[in-house]
Amino acid sequence: MRAKFFAHTRPGRERSACGRAAKRIVYTADLLEQHREIAEAYGTRFSHLLVDEFQDTNAAQFAIVKTLGEHVTTVSVFADDDQAIYPWGAQTRVG
Repeated sequence: MRAKFFAHTRPGRERSACGRAAKRIVYTADLLEQHREIAEAYGTRFSHLLVDEFQDTNAAQFAIVKTLGEHVTTVSVFADDDQAIYPWGAQTRVG
């Protein structure tokens, strides 16, 4: 996921605060996908997963939600198309 996600990043941006935050999200997605026992441990600890502003979820964030969602009782997502930061068609639909 890392290579795919950062392939579209401007050179040097991965060193910025925004790039570092994006890296943490992508690394978390990779960690949960490669080590399912960690996702399962969170599912055991928490029974509900709440995602606000779902309309602005990128592929890495969706991967985290999907992986954790397999191990919790309830996944609730909230979205508002009127507040989307991506215009229709600019973001690839992930789910």
